[in-house]
Amino acid sequence: MPQLYYNIIILIMILLKKQFEESFKSKEKIISKKINLKDDYLFQYSTTEQNNILEIFDQKTKKLAMRVSYHNIGTFDTFSGVWRWGWCSEMINFKLAELSKKVKLLGQDIEKNYKKYQPEEADLYHFYTTNGYFYTSQNRIPDIIAMAMEQMEVDWFFSIRRGVDDVIDGKISTEPVVIDYLALDKVLQIV
Repeated sequence: MPQLYYNIIILIMILLKKQFEESFKSKEKIISKKINLKDDYLFQYSTTEQNNILEIFDQKTKKLAMRVSYHNIGTFDTFSGVWRWGWCSEMINFKLAELSKKVKLLGQDIEKNYKKYQPEEADLYHFYTTNGYFYTSQNRIPDIIAMAMEQMEVDWFFSIRRGVDDVIDGKISTEPVVIDYLALDKVLQIV
């Protein structure tokens, strides 16, 4: 009888990773109808009084494919293995990273309601959401992004390798790559 009770408790617990993965796949289907996610793109940043603008160009033709407003989720340094949340970086506009603070709410909920979560996932996601920056493996980034997208309530993200994907004309960087992860706020134009 105790084993049955334990199994029922496990089924009732929130399975965070599965929830985030399902949400990610759903959002991927929607955005795929607007832009081909398998194509390679170049990116250019600009700012207006109302929005932070990301222009997305087809890498081969250099033609504009989409214009979106965005927020910074965070960055990953491939050389050091450090993930840094947008809200923890003084090197970017704080307004640009404001939305990334929503990930902290998950950490607070885990602290208040720990028993409703699966312990291993609760510990991991609590760690992710309560630390401004931390060492991690690059293969963990998709989980972090899926969780961030759900918490930030955004439709999609773009990953931009600094000095590689954000260069339309000019010399491509040979330095270790820092990847910016940007949350799509709203589509402004599809070409």
